Amino acid sequence: FFLGYSGWSAGQLKAEIKENAWVVADIDSQEEIMNTTEENLWKYFMNKLGPKYKLMTDFPIDPSEN
Repeated sequence: FFLGYSGWSAGQLKAEIKENAWVVADIDSQEEIMNTTEENLWKYFMNKLGPKYKLMTDFPIDPSEN
């Protein structure tokens, strides 16, 4: 349990994206998000970004299971 606040200062998010601190995926349509289940959303978009990111979708949630 955590109680607190998280936010960005003006321009911070844009700078972080420019520095590749975030993985950003384009969407083809609104339906692409709305028709993908919550459980599969992250994996779907990571796979869409190509082999470099697809590899991450195969990692176990618990690293001790690797």
